[in-house]
Amino acid sequence: MSIPNSIQVSKAPKYSSWSRTKEYHIGTADAPLYTCKEVISWSGKFTLDLYCGSTTEGSSVANSTSGSLRKNEAVITIPVTSQAYDSQGDAEISEPFRRHTSLKHETWDFVIAIVSGNERYVEKFEWRRSHGDETASLRDGKSTYGWKLVRLSSGDSTANRAKDDSRVLGESSDGKEVVAVWTDDTQTWFRKAEKGVVAKLEFTGSGALSGDGGLGDKWKLFVATSALHMRQVNLQYAQAASSASSASAASSAATAAAT
Repeated sequence: MSIPNSIQVSKAPKYSSWSRTKEYHIGTADAPLYTCKEVISWSGKFTLDLYCGSTTEGSSVANSTSGSLRKNEAVITIPVTSQAYDSQGDAEISEPFRRHTSLKHETWDFVIAIVSGNERYVEKFEWRRSHGDETASLRDGKSTYGWKLVRLSSGDSTANRAKDDSRVLGESSDGKEVVAVWTDDTQTWFRKAEKGVVAKLEFTGSGALSGDGGLGDKWKLFVATSALHMRQVNLQYAQAASSASSASAASSAATAAAT
């Protein structure tokens, strides 16, 4: 199944904010191409499964399995049975997806095999937080926080070519190609922007290119799954921070009342 260069994630009809199992539709504003089923355990661990079409019937075409939040690592798998394959072959993809944090930065990275013609090589990609033109483009030019996916190395000399109708956003601050951008409802503005829509993803540069020099639909599916995984992790961190803040405020109020 060919994946468009611009897709959105919206709440499916069966979505319930109270349930630990949630469903989202992924595709264009007119039609869902995939359905994401998200299952969260009481421990906070979760799984994401993507299915072709508007239901969760059939076999999963992509999966993300988390460890604990402290582990900062997941495994993303696209099985051989996936209907999302193109001319890149039928080998299963199963790769770690890792989160790295410091006092000022948060990044996620993964390594994946890229096939171009008869050549196969491994590349590393990194999600970086962004507040520039890349993410603003997902919101009609309005500034917002989000993520940009940076191609850390290229094994294909044609990788920087793009179709005439694809948008090229240029390079990161260290001269690397930006191949996708993402923003979601972990950003305050998004919660009221479009009813039911929780995220937007756009592929750019070689990420938007079909055929030789492009990164392929399996790569696109892996990227979409990784972005959904990031969203859920950051929602959990935000909820944990909110709970801690509420508990601290309640404790302070109790102390003040006692004195």
